[in-house]
Amino acid sequence: MGGQIVLQWRDVEPAEGRYDFSQIDRMLADLEGRGLSTTIQINGNRKPDWLFQKVPYVKERLSHQVASRQGTLMYWHDTHRDAYCVTLRALGDHLSRSTHRETILGLRMNFNAFGTEHTSVPAEYRSPEAYGSLCETESLNPSNENTATSLRTAR
Repeated sequence: MGGQIVLQWRDVEPAEGRYDFSQIDRMLADLEGRGLSTTIQINGNRKPDWLFQKVPYVKERLSHQVASRQGTLMYWHDTHRDAYCVTLRALGDHLSRSTHRETILGLRMNFNAFGTEHTSVPAEYRSPEAYGSLCETESLNPSNENTATSLRTAR
């Protein structure tokens, strides 16, 4: 028998670059005290509020897996992807130093930072113009090769 620690991205990074892994630490200590092992899962369904100031989004929830009240972020945007990777690195660094690391069986990772296994974006949201003024950056220019690749991948 074992456990599963499940938190949302917004739970562990309430402000950009400021991490709070205290809930994980408490749960690890509790499980270890009971002789149980666990997996850890950080979901991307609920994004940190600060990310909505940096990444274009639409107010619609494009999937049942989107739980952020503001709407759906452009999850293929460089800033979104990079922020999620930095958070996961910080989590890995924290767990590697944990006195409870022997309790951890593994990390359950999202397929992408959108939510869980969501890989489709409706056609009307595949254009950067659908995401408003934040899309007027180089990384969102449809002629930019990375954006074009991301848009094709999102289909």
